[in-house]
Amino acid sequence: MNNLTEGSTFPEGEGLMPQNPCIDSPDFTEISDPIRYTSFVLSVLTCVLGLVGNALVIWVTGFHMKKHVGKIWFLNLAVADIVFVFCLPLYCVALFTDKWLFGRYLCKVYNYVSTCNMYASIFIITTLTINRVLATAKPIWHHKFSSRCICYATCTVIWVITALSSLPIFFLSDEVIYQENVQCKLVYVKQRITTHRLSNRDLTAPPSFGALLDTYLAPQSACEVDIAETYFLTNCVIIPFLVVGYFIPLFVILFSNVIIAQQVRKSESVNTSRLYRIIITVILVSIYNMDTSGYSTDYFAGLSAQSQPYTHVSDAQVYASNDQHSLY
Repeated sequence: MNNLTEGSTFPEGEGLMPQNPCIDSPDFTEISDPIRYTSFVLSVLTCVLGLVGNALVIWVTGFHMKKHVGKIWFLNLAVADIVFVFCLPLYCVALFTDKWLFGRYLCKVYNYVSTCNMYASIFIITTLTINRVLATAKPIWHHKFSSRCICYATCTVIWVITALSSLPIFFLSDEVIYQENVQCKLVYVKQRITTHRLSNRDLTAPPSFGALLDTYLAPQSACEVDIAETYFLTNCVIIPFLVVGYFIPLFVILFSNVIIAQQVRKSESVNTSRLYRIIITVILVSIYNMDTSGYSTDYFAGLSAQSQPYTHVSDAQVYASNDQHSLY
């Protein structure tokens, strides 16, 4: 009989990952049926309204706002949203069936596209806010250097950064089996099948309590190692995502709108109450967009795709509407 080395692992292959021995670990969270079905209904509404709303924004900004430089920002923001809306039916089906039915590759693509939408939307909103600050605080400089070429180049850089920054999610996503259902995981958990060393002597010798104890504890040991590795990978993703994709944009948006309020308040011709309403609306929409884009520890802690939050319907509509009534 060939000896099997204790602690050896079996290759995972290209298919489904094996049943996780640590089903009680915090990486596996079960959602109750009422929450799941409510999420399904809201996701369907988001899909329908998001498709119509963003398609309308793309049509208006692409064919009617010919000379408006701001249309470049709104167009890219709408494209970022509508790309995710096209993938949202996968999420709806996964919610309704409580399982992932579309394979390992689409699991990676779906999570990757979701993250691209998240990064692109937040970065474009942040850049749009900076653009408004410059138009208010430095109008001459802004008019001189703000051109269509600069806007297109900025959007191109944003999309390149978005695509590269989202690559970790693509590689850290995979299918797992949880309670006999296939789930699409956002953080890749390495699975081990630990075996005990067997030999002819082991088969003929009296049972050893230590050997039996090692045999039964081996899966749990592997579980602990997997959880430690999962937390390590998760922290490597969470910290950069939160800092770069949440706290820095949030600080820039808040600080920029404070500057805008101070600059515009000096003008006697401006309706102050209307100004504050617009600024508060922009800040709230920005914060809501970042929160609903998936910036939470749960999103990157390895929850299944079924537990992801909703995306925004159309950020471009809100910002285009505020821009039309902008006082600055």
